[in-house]
Amino acid sequence: MKKLMLLPIITLLSFTLYAQKSDSVDGPKIVPILSEQPVIYDRAQIQDQLDAMEQPVLAVGAVEVQQDYISTRFDRHEARKLIIPEVGLDQVRKYWSRSLKKSGDGKLRTDGNRLTIDQVVIESVAADPFDVEVQIEETPDLVNLWMALERDSVALSSNDEPQLFTALESYLRNEGLEIYRSKVQDEIDREEKVLRDLNNDLESLIKDNEKMHKKITDNNLKIEDNNRKLETNKIERRNSVERISERKDILLNARTSEEEKDAKKALKTAEKEGKQLDKDRNKMYDQLVDYQKEIQENEQLISQNLNDQRDMLLSIKKQELLVEAYKTKLASIK
Repeated sequence: MKKLMLLPIITLLSFTLYAQKSDSVDGPKIVPILSEQPVIYDRAQIQDQLDAMEQPVLAVGAVEVQQDYISTRFDRHEARKLIIPEVGLDQVRKYWSRSLKKSGDGKLRTDGNRLTIDQVVIESVAADPFDVEVQIEETPDLVNLWMALERDSVALSSNDEPQLFTALESYLRNEGLEIYRSKVQDEIDREEKVLRDLNNDLESLIKDNEKMHKKITDNNLKIEDNNRKLETNKIERRNSVERISERKDILLNARTSEEEKDAKKALKTAEKEGKQLDKDRNKMYDQLVDYQKEIQENEQLISQNLNDQRDMLLSIKKQELLVEAYKTKLASIK
């Protein structure tokens, strides 16, 4: 399982800017206020909570083999009953179908949850082949499996072949343990996937936080750029006011109609330039307001993101302990 590598806490500076629109030539007044938030939540703040969390204890069921009797295709036979906890009917049926096909003549016959096959050779049970009938039953907490043996259409019993049935009991128990372990291993795999997903979610939160910090940084750069442009606009606007004043003086002092015409044209041009400078100034002011709003929104999102990271760290620790609990359970199945 890939481990999440948490980088050292990175802090980025962000500015909350308050802009006040002004009709003066100087334009908006901007007051920066410095704030600071981390990209990655400091787990040291919840280390006591993490350390206090305990691994849950999972119950381990018992795999048992008991003597019993079942009605087979021929008669009522002595059998061995295998009890496997926490497993499902489909899992047990598929397991024994594969196992019996591999050990027998390959001609497995099924009738619901009854399996029969001939010429089965299980070396750990007996050197000579025998015919097998298996019956399976599911209850809410476990699966019962009965196995009866025949040879030449005659039921085998522990009275006639005690060593064979002793070996059969050992074989069934080992197979039952294997099925049970497989079930718990599936649970481990499932919980480890949950853990991987949680770690991926934490990585996504950190990446989102980085993007929000970048947005704040980018907006601050835009604000600085607008401030420079506003300074230039301020100078150009002052020059424009002077030009308009000069053009008005020229118009007042015009001596001829031609001079008056030229003066009016020059004044109109100067006033048009002044209006454009005002329009540019107001547009840059509106942009500053938008940048400020986005910064404030991202500051709030970063705060929520850090809370989500904290909760995710707690969830990851809880899930890690659950995975370890299942591994402890698996090791205890003997």
